[in-house]
Amino acid sequence: MTDYAQSAREDAKETVLKFIDQVVKQLSEASEASDDLYINYPNGYGYHHENHVDKVYTLLEAANLLEQLSEHGEDDYGLWESYPPVKAIVAQAAFTYGNAVYSSWRELIDYINCEYSELDPDLVESIDLDEAVRSWVADN
Repeated sequence: MTDYAQSAREDAKETVLKFIDQVVKQLSEASEASDDLYINYPNGYGYHHENHVDKVYTLLEAANLLEQLSEHGEDDYGLWESYPPVKAIVAQAAFTYGNAVYSSWRELIDYINCEYSELDPDLVESIDLDEAVRSWVADN
């Protein structure tokens, strides 16, 4: 059985790596990377939906996903209210998975920001920020 929480964390890591240039730029310019994927990253919203939300699950997969990721459960019934029951459950699972990935993304960006804030300002100029961020992502 798929571990959907682990998959969401892996997708969050891939998302950080997808936007690594913007993360590093924000760290170097503002000393903090934004955790708002939708607003502060080019096509962040589209990327997230295409890669994490727009997925198709079987009914059994959807049930397992909803059980495993219950703390991220999507409850906006308007997203699927016109669907027949099985399609509605699958849609809820897709949005729930997207919520889990987005939550993991925000946690990872928060971790990166905390790690960056602890760096000695004199060392910031001499480190390879891109490599440091990649390392932080790989370690978490």
